[in-house]
Amino acid sequence: MLNAVRIWLVRRLLARLHTPRDVARWAFRRYAQRQAVVDAQGGLSYAELGDRTFRIAAAWRLQGLKAGETVAVHLPDGIAQIEARLAAAECGAVLCLLAPWSTREQVLAALPMVGPRLFVHDGRDPALSRALREHLPELPQRLLQAGRSEDLPPGPGKPCKDHIDPSALLSLCFTSGTTGAPKVLSATHGAQLSSLRLLLDNVELGKPMAKQDTLLVGVPLAGAGSGVLLPTLLSGGRLVVPERCEAGCLIDCIEQHGVTRLFTTPSLLIDLLDHPDLVRARRGSLRNIIYGTEVTPVPKLEEALRHFGPILQQGYGSAEVLPPVSMLQPHEHWARGGPAPRETLRSCGRVVPQVTVRIVDEAGQEVPPGTPGEVLIKSPTLFGGYWQRPELSAQSFADGYLRMGDMGWLSAKGYLTTLGRKPDLLQREGRRIYPRLVEDALHDHPAIKEASYVQGPQGTVMAFSLRRNWRARHSTQHWSRELAAHLESRVPGWQLPEAWQLFEELPRSPLGKLLRREVRRVVQ
Repeated sequence: MLNAVRIWLVRRLLARLHTPRDVARWAFRRYAQRQAVVDAQGGLSYAELGDRTFRIAAAWRLQGLKAGETVAVHLPDGIAQIEARLAAAECGAVLCLLAPWSTREQVLAALPMVGPRLFVHDGRDPALSRALREHLPELPQRLLQAGRSEDLPPGPGKPCKDHIDPSALLSLCFTSGTTGAPKVLSATHGAQLSSLRLLLDNVELGKPMAKQDTLLVGVPLAGAGSGVLLPTLLSGGRLVVPERCEAGCLIDCIEQHGVTRLFTTPSLLIDLLDHPDLVRARRGSLRNIIYGTEVTPVPKLEEALRHFGPILQQGYGSAEVLPPVSMLQPHEHWARGGPAPRETLRSCGRVVPQVTVRIVDEAGQEVPPGTPGEVLIKSPTLFGGYWQRPELSAQSFADGYLRMGDMGWLSAKGYLTTLGRKPDLLQREGRRIYPRLVEDALHDHPAIKEASYVQGPQGTVMAFSLRRNWRARHSTQHWSRELAAHLESRVPGWQLPEAWQLFEELPRSPLGKLLRREVRRVVQ
């Protein structure tokens, strides 16, 4: 009953909020004395975060930045980057966040694509400042460092007075480039609020806590990690930004800050399972693990459930269509005292209300439930198109549905299962191989840490890495024979790899995701 009342109150509140700025302003007032955000250098209360947000926005306006103009931000994950995000939303500027790991050359190449009015950085790379003055002399630069107020307007910060229309642009962001060259896509203030409403309508909140909720963002803020900022602000929670998105660092943060919720990628979840200090993450405060951004091997998900219990939750979405598209709730991960059936765990959950998913064949015709095909999505959280690429935007849609580039199927009960990206599928003897299904079978072997089944120069190759306790036990030739024998009884012969290649670790993107494109490049 209390939980239903709480959900009703949140929905009523969200009906009055129309932009991310509205959410932030409400949170600054409502939770003023609570701690809002913590990073490796310190923390800020909601009141302090609000004051700095208003003062930073005012400083940018004094420097000439107007609502609707773009501010390019190149800052590491942490409080300063969060301040920049909130300040851009506050003054109605269009935020273009350049990933912290972007090289000097990448920054110089990216800026002309988005035409910023202001460039914000922390000054750690003087050579970048000099290069900008040389190549883009008309672009003003401004430093932003967490805790530094010398160059901000004096006195208490005040909200901007300009109206922001929900249909106005909120951000321009570069895709991660996981499957190819990065693209610039746009999102509106309204789409971000629609995502927030769908999340709150479909996420199981659990029982109210006696103390403040603490969420550890185990995914870079420059990627999917930014999606937890508004929900945390709205709930009055505390957001912990780790110094590094690595298993050991995440475990330390869980213990040090009494983390109650963790958001991370499947690859980093696997790292946690393989870490010798896992027991420290399993005990105490943690009551919810949210995982996503790529498919998760079912055997590893079962292992995580055995370690942590029924506290895992998955959501599906992307930069082009903000989550949630579908949700697999904690109770759906669990059945009869243990992990749910694999058919359920392999899915990314039930498609949420207000979102429509179609599965179509190569001719664009919808296929029956349970039949693999291309995933198409219609949602109120759809992006506004690729920046200055109308032809690419048009190619990405079919009758108002976004072509996700993913293959998958939809069950009769509305559960969506994704099988991977179209470019990652394999062909043999005129038949299609879904690498995920073969990799899942391989993950049943206790030695396997990660696996990527790809097309190599001479045929199909299974690239794999080993769990910590299994390394150095046998030769590469031994593992190739043993794992091939393991798969022979689990998948049809025509789906078996033609070659095996052992890696110490499989390549990953800076966002903590397995990089199949890079695996294809390096396999022999």
